[in-house]
Amino acid sequence: MSLVTPSWHRIWLFPLLGAILQPAIGKPVPPRRPVQLVRSNWTIAKPANLTAVAARPTPAPAVSPARVTFAEAGYADQSLQGLSSTATYYLRIPPTGTLQNGQLTLLLTPSQALLLNKSSVTIQVNGQPVLSLNLNQLTPNNPISVPLSPASQQAGSPFVQVDVKTQLAISDDRCKDLENPALWLKVGQASSVTYQVAANAGKRLNLSNCLPTKTAIVYPATASPVDIRLVSALYSRLSELRPGTVGLFPASQAPDSLRNLIVVGELTSLPARYRSLLTRQPQPHQGLFALKAATPQQPEVLFVTGSGQDGYAKTVDAVSNSTILASAFGDFLTINKARQEQRERPQSDRLTLAQLGGQPTMMHGIGSLRQLYSFRLSDFSKQPNEIETHLEARYSGLQAGDRGYLNLYINDVLFSSTALDKSGLISVSPNVKHYLLKPFNTVQAEFRFFPGANVCQNSFTSFFAQVDVQRSYVYSASAYSSETLSFLQYPGAFQSKPLAVVVSKSQLTQAVPGVCELVRQLNQRPAKTLTIPSVYASDSYKASTDENLLAILDRTDPLWARLSKAPVQFDRDFRLYGDDRSKPLFAVSDSVSCGVAQIFREGDQSVLLLSLNGTAAAGTLQNTARHLTDQLSNQASNVLIAAGPNRYVFNLTEDNASIDYYDRTDYARDWWGRYNLYILGGLLVLILLAFLYVRSKVNVSRALFEN
Repeated sequence: MSLVTPSWHRIWLFPLLGAILQPAIGKPVPPRRPVQLVRSNWTIAKPANLTAVAARPTPAPAVSPARVTFAEAGYADQSLQGLSSTATYYLRIPPTGTLQNGQLTLLLTPSQALLLNKSSVTIQVNGQPVLSLNLNQLTPNNPISVPLSPASQQAGSPFVQVDVKTQLAISDDRCKDLENPALWLKVGQASSVTYQVAANAGKRLNLSNCLPTKTAIVYPATASPVDIRLVSALYSRLSELRPGTVGLFPASQAPDSLRNLIVVGELTSLPARYRSLLTRQPQPHQGLFALKAATPQQPEVLFVTGSGQDGYAKTVDAVSNSTILASAFGDFLTINKARQEQRERPQSDRLTLAQLGGQPTMMHGIGSLRQLYSFRLSDFSKQPNEIETHLEARYSGLQAGDRGYLNLYINDVLFSSTALDKSGLISVSPNVKHYLLKPFNTVQAEFRFFPGANVCQNSFTSFFAQVDVQRSYVYSASAYSSETLSFLQYPGAFQSKPLAVVVSKSQLTQAVPGVCELVRQLNQRPAKTLTIPSVYASDSYKASTDENLLAILDRTDPLWARLSKAPVQFDRDFRLYGDDRSKPLFAVSDSVSCGVAQIFREGDQSVLLLSLNGTAAAGTLQNTARHLTDQLSNQASNVLIAAGPNRYVFNLTEDNASIDYYDRTDYARDWWGRYNLYILGGLLVLILLAFLYVRSKVNVSRALFEN
């Protein structure tokens, strides 16, 4: 993506502005020393293609209160367990908000077994303690409140960091309390931060900071391939920036209650109900981002549009590169030139814990000290069969009588345990077998420390440990190879080539939620540039072995003829059987509403094929796509069927006898096999009744003749 800048002084001034004012994206890393930005007395000439009005970070008069709960920020109820524990929360304050006269409200529920007068909780905001109290000072069922101010927010960050630290006791002997499961304090997800909506909210809002506040995307009622590509890019970006679900609505189904949304479409295809709010028009072949601030009568709308399909398509690349919008400090941005920036694919089979988002956190205390690291199988350049987990750490050396262990868990399964010693250094490299791996994995490092008895009698010394996240890593020790693909290999098996999405023309609009979910799965690890595949209607797609394929087809699409290796030919009705051939496990016909996902190789191509049948196709497709990477997928499953709340996973091959296709003659045969006894019985009854009727008539005639 490149923007036209008319003069040299804008070339260096604008990136300088972006470097100073660009807001943090994703969860921030707390700095050791707060840094304050000092605004210099200089001005910037306004480029022709950007309106660069930066929001002033100074406090503003508040006009109305609002709040964000822990649940809305993606946190569930959390229990702090053990003698001492800490929970950290990051809550995003929208750019229109200010913490002037703000308030932190915490719902704390202590264990009934605690000695409340000897148990305490400390609240920290932005790394600074703001409240400490014994638990006997808590009022049952009443929250505690902490006043906030603009200083409670990190400079240059939209987040408020809240730390809840506990010191709990059940008896006077801390050594006896060490492993007591009754040591806990629950922080409720209904806890919240209240902030004020600034009086100058409209001036504080711009393109660089508005995306995390958007809750829905509205697209044209008749979607085009460019619409699908743009909506999937926005959906992936919003899923990165905010917790919770993102609403997806065709223009004809968008509810009037939406107050903060994105409206997309080529200029002439914008929904009529929103078009009147767009005050700027793109020039021919230009793309346009335009932000319309909210009023009491109208919602806040971010328009993403363009003049002509070529101008409209340029906006996709602006969304895929996070730095484009993050450095746009005005309320509109025009795109004159654009180019596709390919995302760097994983090239290494070795990923350090730092690359996986790990922080060099200092753990201290007694009992169990834990640190979590997460990774996906698709993070490696090749699908791993076995993973080596190398971990290096420093810790406080054990004294005589102390006991300590380093336990490693993969997906909550213990696979390594090593005793600690007085050296204070440890390096271990255990391997994880393939049957313990899942699409998404968590490695947990647990230090368990038990002080000697003499320490309990005199003083109590805390244990500390720190994992070296730069030198610790996970390594694909061997690659997984198989003749057939499985869902465990999605999306990893699709990263070796460019990717194309092909959709049946009849399903373009209904396929939007499903494609968004598939593209989100391709981009689940935050990156500067998103992977946004090309999108084609099936009738205009030219098959190529140089790209992998994601296809969404209806049952009548001619493209089925090219996909001969699909485990299930969904263009035909079929039944799936288990060991008992007399009872089908699942049957598909025209009257069944379901989605079928298949993963397979077609020559040199990796293909993920989703097929729709019946009503409610959009919801069925999105539901099917969500199941692809859940933890129930295993190395053997290559067919998934989602029907309502139920889902079925199978491992089928081309010559598998578990599948039976049938046509209209098979319907007649099945119908006859099911009802033939009833039919024959009915015929016998009719024959008997006819016989009795004829016999009665004969008897009457005989009687008349005799008379």
